[in-house]
Amino acid sequence: GVVGLRRARVRVPAVFVVLAVAVWYCTWQSGVHATIAGVALAFVTPFEATRAGSTRPPADVLLERLHPWSSFVVVPLFALSNAGVALGAEATPGSARITLGIVVGLVVGKSVGVTLASWSAVRIRWAVLPDGVRWPQLAAAAMLAGIGFTMSLFITDLAFSGHEAALFADAAKRAILLASVVAALAGSAAFVVLARRRVEA
Repeated sequence: GVVGLRRARVRVPAVFVVLAVAVWYCTWQSGVHATIAGVALAFVTPFEATRAGSTRPPADVLLERLHPWSSFVVVPLFALSNAGVALGAEATPGSARITLGIVVGLVVGKSVGVTLASWSAVRIRWAVLPDGVRWPQLAAAAMLAGIGFTMSLFITDLAFSGHEAALFADAAKRAILLASVVAALAGSAAFVVLARRRVEA
């Protein structure tokens, strides 16, 4: 249906929303993970206008309208509701090492990895820094990569199963939430410091 509307050059966002909800519902009822519906729809939703200078593409309109709700409501609620972790649960033997590994991996590993990968890409001329961006700013943004909600929680469910899941899954999820808070605070603090230095300069 979406492909047909695209070929008919229909550009009314509401029509695509209705079809998207229907696809999501049918995918969910089929037993397949409903995120697959979102991936499939992303490939077929129109990104081009009807003609030059005319109606905006539905994908642009939907992205603009849904982005605040998706970023600040849906994703956080999805992450927290799927975490399924008891924050007051007792620590189990070995959980301290898992907690330390996850926090260091997300907070330190992500920031160092993103910064070094970016530096390497620029160094070998595979990429260039955007206009107005300097390395301290990129390093501060790299700290925010440690915010690991959805994918990290998903990988936790894959990493631990059976007896291990009962022992370590809660500790791993608590560590992810802790690392996300630390990464957010560290990245935000770095940007505040950089902004003050810029004003003082």
